[in-house]
Amino acid sequence: MKKEDKENDKQKEKDGFRDKILDSALTLFAAKGYSNTSIEDIKRTSNISTSRIYNQFRNKKTIAEALYTDLARRMNDSLREIDRTNATARDRMRAVVDLMFDLTEQAPDVMRFLLLSRHQDFCLDEELQGTLPPFNKIKDIIDAGIKTGEIRRIDSTLIDSCFQGAMTRTIELRLDGILKKPLDLYFNDVWSMVWNAVEAK
Repeated sequence: MKKEDKENDKQKEKDGFRDKILDSALTLFAAKGYSNTSIEDIKRTSNISTSRIYNQFRNKKTIAEALYTDLARRMNDSLREIDRTNATARDRMRAVVDLMFDLTEQAPDVMRFLLLSRHQDFCLDEELQGTLPPFNKIKDIIDAGIKTGEIRRIDSTLIDSCFQGAMTRTIELRLDGILKKPLDLYFNDVWSMVWNAVEAK
C-alpha cells in the first residue's frame, strides 16, 4: 500500500472516530444537557476509549464547541440557500420557519442542542457565539425587509424578537411534547400570526 493511501486511511479512521464522538455527544447533550454529561458518558455511548477521545479533543468543552460549530455551519449553509433562492423578505422568513419546523421533526436532538442548550456553558469565544444559527441571518433578512418597505419601520431587534420568539417557543413546545402534532400542521397559524405582527401595512 502506498504511503499516501495509508495516510488517507488513517485520516478516514480519525474522522470516523471524531464523527462517532460528536454523534454520541449530541445524543447525550440533547437528553441530559451539557452540564450533566461527562466524558465517561460519551465514552460509554460511543464505545470509544477515553484515550482516543482525548486524542481527538482536549476536554468536554472542545467537544461541545466542535459539535456546535459543525451544526452551525450546516444550518448557516441552509440559510444562505434560502437567501439565494427567495426574492422577498416575506418568502425568506417563511422559508426559515419551514426549515426550522422541518428540522425539529427530522432531527430533534440537533434542534435541542442548537436552540435550547445553554451555550454560555461552553461557547465562551465571542466569534463562536456570533455564529449562532439562525439568529444572525434572520436579523439580516429583517433589516433588508425594513429597507424595502415589506416590514414595519420599528427597531429591527424588536421585530427579530417577535419573529424568533414565536418560532422558537413553538419548537420548544413540540420538543417538550406539549404540542402533540407534527409542526407542519401548525405552520400556517404560526406563520400568519408572525407575519401579521411584522408586515408593513
